[in-house]
Amino acid sequence: IGQMEKMIKIISHAKNNQFIKYGIPFFILVAGGSFGLKHFTSIRFEYKASRQMIKNKSEVEKMLEEEKGIKLKPKEDVTIEKIYEEVEKKDIDTWSNVRGPRPWEDSKQVQKEFKAQAAST
Repeated sequence: IGQMEKMIKIISHAKNNQFIKYGIPFFILVAGGSFGLKHFTSIRFEYKASRQMIKNKSEVEKMLEEEKGIKLKPKEDVTIEKIYEEVEKKDIDTWSNVRGPRPWEDSKQVQKEFKAQAAST
């Protein structure tokens, strides 16, 4: 019975000890976090190394065309002037505000009604 009382006293003292309550979980979090970060940084460096293996864009284009049959469009210089010319060509003065369907409405039905209204006017 004497040993049992000592054990109960030690356990009750440990419950009130702030280091056991807050310190040990903090150190476990810090140590565990460093191991987790080690894993994520290794993934980052592996990805970076794989990107450096591809030397230039022409190699990538050749690889895509040969293996996948994908041909890339030639890159065009995009300037503000070119975009302005494209917008100038479009008719932006004549437009109509079209209401989209509500979540409870059938979108096909709303489209039919809008086409019917457009045809009648």
